[in-house]
Amino acid sequence: MFDSGSIACCYGLSTVLTGLTINVNPGYSGQIGLPDRNTDATPYQEYRTSSLVIDGGTIVVDAPQVNLVRVNFGSTLAVVRELNSGAGINSAPAVLITGGAASSEADITKGSCGFAFYATETANFPTVKIGYVSNQASDAIVTLGVGCTVTAISKAGGVLA
Repeated sequence: MFDSGSIACCYGLSTVLTGLTINVNPGYSGQIGLPDRNTDATPYQEYRTSSLVIDGGTIVVDAPQVNLVRVNFGSTLAVVRELNSGAGINSAPAVLITGGAASSEADITKGSCGFAFYATETANFPTVKIGYVSNQASDAIVTLGVGCTVTAISKAGGVLA
């Protein structure tokens, strides 16, 4: 659970944890994972594990100040619920998801989210639902990359790219 504060969860991200539920709550303003390009001092392409790696589970993001939540579910069942997030960093969505399996699902109502956002990534989320909270046209911005497998999309609002 990420309840409050701004301490980042960036290193040692590979785990053997399974079936977790991760909650990123409104009081949290740090980042989970690393961007592809590190812009500290002298910029360089990141070489460390960039995503929190869990073996299936659920992530619920409801944190409007968070601009990076990066999770790799492996090839296991995953559930993504995005209730709110920041705009993202380095032209990428705030929530970046890879992995998933045949019954994985995502429900995005507000914020920016990318599935297999980068060209070398893959994601398997057969069911993707996109809604809104107050602004039907722009509350949710969802990007399904070329490596994303989707069977059914339910779009009640937001932007789908």
